[in-house]
Formats: sequence, structure tokens, C-alpha cells
Amino acid sequence: MSLTRKIFYSLSPSLRFAARRLYYAPADFWQKITKPNLLMPPKGIIYTGAGDFLKTGKHIINMLVSKHGLQTHHAVLDIGSGIGRLAIPLTNYLNANGSYNGFDVIELGVNWCKKNITNKYSNFTFKYVPLHNDLYTSSGQEANKFTFPYQANTFNFALANSLFTHMMPDEVKNYYEQLYKVMQVGGKVYATFFVVPSADVQRYTSNPIFSFNVDKSNYRLMDAKVTSANIAFDEKYLFSEIINPKQFKIVYQSYGYWHNESLANNCEEYQDIVVVEKI
Repeated sequence: MSLTRKIFYSLSPSLRFAARRLYYAPADFWQKITKPNLLMPPKGIIYTGAGDFLKTGKHIINMLVSKHGLQTHHAVLDIGSGIGRLAIPLTNYLNANGSYNGFDVIELGVNWCKKNITNKYSNFTFKYVPLHNDLYTSSGQEANKFTFPYQANTFNFALANSLFTHMMPDEVKNYYEQLYKVMQVGGKVYATFFVVPSADVQRYTSNPIFSFNVDKSNYRLMDAKVTSANIAFDEKYLFSEIINPKQFKIVYQSYGYWHNESLANNCEEYQDIVVVEKI
């Protein structure tokens, strides 16, 4: 793990947010002056990864439409909706018969989305759920016992982008159990992971910048002190124990270029993509 990552993860969640706000303060001031009507949160309060925020969100939604069957009238559930990275491009895709529901553990992101998205698009709703995650929050309910606050058989499509890379196995397993309840039969779940092929573990411990050196048998961690920093799952364990094959069938799997940076131009995403369908 790089020194920068070690320093960042050594900070408390509140200090991580404060550091980011301070770092991006000049850029956010300039954006506010030059692009006052842009539907995009200030960079200082974005906590959903690096890269071009708007471009990344649009790319993911375009991929879901072109390859995985997302339609304009679908009822969409965004698990870990963050600060609107996927919701923003969906405002230009879902029609009046479609709907969007998102929830997140960071109240700041939920409040921004309510103010800037729901106020303009009434079929988009956001919910704050106080769950514990040692990367983002210091308190809250345990995610492995959380019940999704939605009715059964509601959604056509669910999104979990860069979410399960920050959750422990029992938490991810519970989320798929909850998804089975709220998804319609035939509904799809798009999720990203760090997946480690069982026969090739050693290769994922040798990268000095992005490696999973903490062995937990069926999964690996970057940092033993911040268990939700980044998590990589053993592939067989993921598809036999975490995602119940009696509830979901795998309809698509694609490895990301985190496995090999030189393959960036040949991969769809940095993380690994797994799309399943409710049986």
C-alpha cells in the first residue's frame, strides 16, 4: 500500500472528509463562479472515488443501457447512492414511468441529492441509513443485520457500484439476501468487486501500490485496521457463499484492469463487474 493511502486511512472518517474539502476548496470556488447551474456536487464533498465524476457516471449508465438491458421505465435501486454519480445521468434517461430510489450511509451525500435532484425530479428519492462502516462512519447499525426499507418484488434493476469493495463478507451476503426480496423475478443486479481467482492469489500481493496483503482465507484486505478500505473476495467463495446460486444466476462477468494496468484499454472498468438475475 502506498504511503499516501496509509496516511489517509489512518485518519478518522471526519478528518478524511475535512482533508478533501480543504484540498479542493479552490477548484470548488471556481466551479461555483463559472458553472453555477451545473448539476454536480463540489469536488470537496465527493467521496465516491477518483476520476471524472460526471463522465464516469454517464459511462456506467450508458453501459447498463447498451449491454445489460436497463430501460427508461424501469424501477431502479441504487445501493450506496453516494452523492449522485449514477443518479445524475439517470435523470436524463428514466422517463415519467420510471423511478429511482437510492440510499447511503453518508447523510451529507443524501442531503445534497435531495436538494439538487429530488427537488427537480420527483421520481428520484434518496434515503439516509445510519449504518456503520469504518471507512466512512464511526457509528451506526451493523450492515449485516440491515433490512432494505422497500417492498418485496419492487425493482427491475439494482446498482451497487464500488460498494461491495468496501464491505465485509457477511454484510455483502446480507445485501444479496435483501436484494432477492426487493427485486422482481428477472430483475438484474449490477455490482463491482475486486475478485481474486483462487489459483492466482500471489499476484495480488506483489503490487506495492494496490495490493491485498492481509489474508483472511476467503477474502483479502489492504489494511487490517480499516477493514472497509478495500476488500478482495476469493472468486469461488463469492459465487458459492456470498451470492446464493439458488436465488441468482450469473448473466455477466468481466474482469477489471486493476488486475493488470496494461490492459486498461481492453477492460470496461477498473473493478470487476458481476451482473446477476433473480431466478
